[in-house]
Amino acid sequence: MYQKTKSEFFTYPDSLYIRINHQTIRKMSMKKIVVLFFCLGITSCSFAQFAIGVKGGANFANVQARYLGQKVSTNAVTRFHVGAILDASINDYISVQPELLFGLKGGEGNYLGQNIIITDKTSYIELPVSLVGKVELGPGKIFAGAGGYVSALLSGKRTTDTNVLIGRIVTTNALKIGNENGDEYKPLDFGLNFKTGYELENGFFLSASYSLGLSNVQPNGDDNNYLKNSYIGLSAGYFFKSN
Repeated sequence: MYQKTKSEFFTYPDSLYIRINHQTIRKMSMKKIVVLFFCLGITSCSFAQFAIGVKGGANFANVQARYLGQKVSTNAVTRFHVGAILDASINDYISVQPELLFGLKGGEGNYLGQNIIITDKTSYIELPVSLVGKVELGPGKIFAGAGGYVSALLSGKRTTDTNVLIGRIVTTNALKIGNENGDEYKPLDFGLNFKTGYELENGFFLSASYSLGLSNVQPNGDDNNYLKNSYIGLSAGYFFKSN
């Protein structure tokens, strides 16, 4: 079995320095996500009641990472999300909620102790779809739900802070997106999402969510070398309800 040499181990983070290449964005994949969202919106018209809304808020994003079989120590970074949401009611207590979001993810990883600190900042178009239960409480309803998501990576950059004898060297480079050898991030991601919150009768709502990535977004990765996205989201929004 092929074994990485010591030289390869210490130069691995440098191989993560990348160039801008917008041609790697999977346009067809993003189009499919948008088409799916609007198809869900059209389908929702057949439900008893539906509402479209807007939402935005903060992402406390992180990555689960393993390098050469060793778990990487990671720290969360603060990002944001904004987008549209549909609420298609099946009855007074259950609804389907697809969303179309633009959001930033990423995380900070410590390699070789504190000698190399790598921070990723990634931009995604994301489609979460959740089955949501609602219960009346006070002037509104408390809700909770779960489902899945698929997302397309638009762009990203990586900042590498390296500790050397003369001090620290900090560089920032664009991520190379694709599924080929030499690429750093896959163009697509998927996983599970969970949410809870409170919605007022007038349409305003507050929510908290957790997104758990199931896909290894590192091209040619395996169980010993992987990156998986996750984040905790806090949102505020408003539903434009139909009568």
